[in-house]
Amino acid sequence: MVTSDKPSLQLQIIAMKIAITNLNRRTTAQHLQRLFLPYGNVRSVTILRDDPAGRTSCYGIVRIDYPAGLVAIAALDKLLFMDHYLEVFELGL
Repeated sequence: MVTSDKPSLQLQIIAMKIAITNLNRRTTAQHLQRLFLPYGNVRSVTILRDDPAGRTSCYGIVRIDYPAGLVAIAALDKLLFMDHYLEVFELGL
């Protein structure tokens, strides 16, 4: 058996949280998934709901791999999406 004294290197890709505000109330997680997918690996999408009918509170969170998220923020901030101008910004890692 061959053993090595060298530690194995594992590349860990960091995900970042991105907030999206001013969403259309009809926006779904699938809409945001498709919007962010061209920029990188989307790990999760959450739409916050705030009324009994389940309509969105106009706020969502996307977790996407870093640094693809930075490119997505630059491309999507102030974008007209479903008749609303989005506000897109980083929440943190």
